[in-house]
Amino acid sequence: MFNRIRPVMMKVSYATLLAILMFALTGSFPTKVLASCYGKTCDGKDPAANGCSAVTKLSLDLSTTGLSYPGLDELRYASNCNAEWARVTNQGCCWWYMGATAWSYENYSYSYSGGGYPNNSGYTPMVSHVTETGANNPGKACAKVWGDPVSVPISKSSGLCTGWW
Repeated sequence: MFNRIRPVMMKVSYATLLAILMFALTGSFPTKVLASCYGKTCDGKDPAANGCSAVTKLSLDLSTTGLSYPGLDELRYASNCNAEWARVTNQGCCWWYMGATAWSYENYSYSYSGGGYPNNSGYTPMVSHVTETGANNPGKACAKVWGDPVSVPISKSSGLCTGWW
């Protein structure tokens, strides 16, 4: 019986040793996210469905604008996809309409329009962070939380937008 258990124990030990070694070398355990698009091939695609993991690059507290109910406007960026999108979060007391637009510096955009309860979010399809020629293509997020349906796209000059990143 001991002879059957020993090979399994050795495999587990090698796997554990490898994980500890990788942690020691990198400071974290491997968590590679495979994306199904990159750059221009991400235009108009859903970030979650395409494996694009994001960090917030810029955000705007919508309640400070005087043009929106409480909410958060975020420009999200995924380095593994080299693309960005807008996310809007209802930070109010009840169900409200929400809208968001992700603008490309090349002057095209994708929008989201919907609604949600407090702490619910909605997000737009992605815009590429790179042009056809490979140049940097900054993005901007615009969003609004309101009592009536939100018209999209939301204008880049509406006062409801993050800066360009």
